[in-house]
Amino acid sequence: MAETFERDHFAKICEMMRSDNVHERAVAAERATTYLGRFGMTWSSFIAIGSTPGSTASRTSARPFYSSPPPPPTKARQAAHD
Repeated sequence: MAETFERDHFAKICEMMRSDNVHERAVAAERATTYLGRFGMTWSSFIAIGSTPGSTASRTSARPFYSSPPPPPTKARQAAHD
């Protein structure tokens, strides 16, 4: 049986990339990249389609992963992770 791309699952993986922990972000990025690869996609191809594979959603109706962009890193936060 063919696996189905699950947008909510992928979104949860991507949410982990907002972690303050650099290692958690790295693991989340690797998991997301691996998940895309299971469907024969790269980040570039995923972004180019504007929605999930097989979706009928238009680019304007696709739900964003985040309601707003994450805040820029502070010097203190950067120093803590370096």
